[in-house]
Amino acid sequence: RRKVDSSYRPDAATMARLAKADSFEVRMYMATWCHDSKKWVPRLLALAPQLPIRRLELVPVDTTKRDPKGWAQRDGLRFTPTTIVLRRGVELGRIIETPQRNGKPVRLEDALADLVVK
Repeated sequence: RRKVDSSYRPDAATMARLAKADSFEVRMYMATWCHDSKKWVPRLLALAPQLPIRRLELVPVDTTKRDPKGWAQRDGLRFTPTTIVLRRGVELGRIIETPQRNGKPVRLEDALADLVVK
């Protein structure tokens, strides 16, 4: 069952910019035992309906950072959550653990905009 963080209030200006972006895909590797996943997965789920996301994949991994399909190994997963943002199957970038810009924490929507808005 997916839990949405209904208390999360995204930045309206950033969301407006993201809404105008070309569509993109998101693959998020997450773990139920990971405190960062517990924070960021519900926030991504809260943002997703407002964004031009063509496909959203949540891939749960075990404590060895593996999943049954082998995607985590293929994608070189090292930390959870890892959010891979793609456009037409081409990786645009990753958000690893906490969203950041120049080494400083930012809101999730800001990190997504950094990757998909030109």
